[in-house]
Amino acid sequence: MKFKLPARAINALFHPLLMPTLGLFILLHSGSYVSLLDPAVKKALLIIIALGTLVFPLLMLPIMHFRKILQEEEGGGPSKLARFMVLVLFVMTWIYFRRLPLSPVIHAWVLAVNFSLILYVLLSIRWQMNARLMGLGTMTGMVLALAFRYGVLAQGILLCLFAASGLSGSATLVLARARPSGLIPAYFLGLATALLVMLLY
Repeated sequence: MKFKLPARAINALFHPLLMPTLGLFILLHSGSYVSLLDPAVKKALLIIIALGTLVFPLLMLPIMHFRKILQEEEGGGPSKLARFMVLVLFVMTWIYFRRLPLSPVIHAWVLAVNFSLILYVLLSIRWQMNARLMGLGTMTGMVLALAFRYGVLAQGILLCLFAASGLSGSATLVLARARPSGLIPAYFLGLATALLVMLLY
């Protein structure tokens, strides 16, 4: 019982809806050429992605709860319909970003987030996948891609992401919201997806 309170706090801190915004923040301050963007542009981009992938999905929660759409499945995950509705918002965010005259690496990040979410939604139909670990894996893949493609020195960021992944996985196990078999594959699937998209886009 004494471990459940900090485990809940860790789970809230690493909520999967935070990952797209946090990943873009890391990207914009990574030391790569996109770090040279005007601070006002960076702020605007962070607001846009936060609205599409965090604020709007959270605003939908009361509606989904009232309509009994937000019914958790075994393992504490949201219902399939709730996942699909969040996916629609993510795709709309990608479409909006795609129309902006931005660096390909920014487009690649938003696309990688969408691919990871699509895989999560599809695979969760059959297997229990952990969204938090998949999100952290996606961010890790993005940072690795920056290191491979642009020579960004990101050891500190990678260490923080590895630590966050370990904490999030441990918290999920403490709360009995997933089995180990749903944690590690989700992490490496997110990592591989982001790495491939960021390198090939």
